[in-house]
Amino acid sequence: MKIIATLGIVLLVMLTSNHANSKLPSVFLNHFYVVVDSATYKDIEQSPFLRREFAVTEQRTTVRTDRTYTGLYFYGTNTYFEFFDVSSDTSRQVGFSGIAFGVDQAGELQAVGKELSSSFPLDQTTITRQYKGKQVPWFYTGEQKNFPIDSSFGVWLMEYHPRFLSEWNPQPGGSNQGISRKQILQRYAAVLKDIPAKPYFEDVVTLTVAVNDENRKKFVE
Repeated sequence: MKIIATLGIVLLVMLTSNHANSKLPSVFLNHFYVVVDSATYKDIEQSPFLRREFAVTEQRTTVRTDRTYTGLYFYGTNTYFEFFDVSSDTSRQVGFSGIAFGVDQAGELQAVGKELSSSFPLDQTTITRQYKGKQVPWFYTGEQKNFPIDSSFGVWLMEYHPRFLSEWNPQPGGSNQGISRKQILQRYAAVLKDIPAKPYFEDVVTLTVAVNDENRKKFVE
């Protein structure tokens, strides 16, 4: 069963790009987020169906070296989405959203960055995440100056760090190597308790996004 995510906010987004005639790596949807009002956030947080049947979920606080934030996460096989409560994130407003695209092989983010035009340079940095009091490498991010992450509509690219699985909740007897979206989401689920045996949510297959004319032009380009 495929769940189509349409979050009120309109532009069709292709989740994967087939570069059959190009040397570029395939770029996929990694995840998206939406900032909602406190009442909506609470309803989602307390929904028995959403939290116990619909998907593997968690409410987590992420501590990075550059920021700390709390959100509600819904994990699929290759993609996920998250909600933020506007009352706990004063840097954003209700309706702010973001889309993260990603690659599944090492070095592909750099390859994509080299092929982008000078109008869309990627500012690549390493993002870390706290685990047992220590910051471990999490992913490389490529942010574009045209879509700041804290704007009303943020867009960025990412590639998971090759050391993440070996340093964040390493699993005895399991695979602690790999950077694909599927491998990372399997680890997220593996460390949670009371997850649905057969969740309805598998992957996001479509998004609709409302943007102004300026952002629409940049996004299409």
